[in-house]
Amino acid sequence: MDRRQFADHHDRIVRIVAEVHQLTAVVTLLSFSGYAAAAVLWYRDQMWPALGAATVSYLVFRAFRPLSLSLARWRLGLREGYAETFSLLGTEITQRGARRVMAELEAMIEATASGANRPR
Repeated sequence: MDRRQFADHHDRIVRIVAEVHQLTAVVTLLSFSGYAAAAVLWYRDQMWPALGAATVSYLVFRAFRPLSLSLARWRLGLREGYAETFSLLGTEITQRGARRVMAELEAMIEATASGANRPR
């Protein structure tokens, strides 16, 4: 994403990144709560439900990044202007991967917030 695209979509990108962080925290919390439930079930000698809870928790935790991005798209995608921003981000993520794109966006947002490279 170049500077012009970032500047054009700045406010929406900031909101999307914040939403992804919030959703990531929720997904992680739910996942670890599932591990806690699995431990309680295991302690109560309910091995199969414990194994099921631990497996679901593991799968949710492994998919937290795509799950967070999908939930953010679902929550914000119908708002005005967000469809275009998500389309741009989707293209970037497909080409370079979610981790890299999100890290670059966070760095650009941080640079903008500190006053350096402020979008025009």
